[in-house]
Amino acid sequence: MLFPEELTLAVTAAAISISKVLPASDTALLGAVFTQLGDTLTTIATARDRLELAEKADDPDNGDKSEDSNNEQNDKSSQ
Repeated sequence: MLFPEELTLAVTAAAISISKVLPASDTALLGAVFTQLGDTLTTIATARDRLELAEKADDPDNGDKSEDSNNEQNDKSSQ
């Protein structure tokens, strides 16, 4: 996996390379397409995460002890 700086550098290099071989109007259109693609992927990923969290919250066998643990700590600190 690339480090964030390496990823940014790779994307920038790709953008420069593409812009050198395409006319400005095609470059702009391609940029708009990739922007929409990124936004849509982010929307899908966010919706999936929220759905998974909701499913875990509704699962009685979740075994999530963190809320019980927090309640116990609050009870002890209030004594």
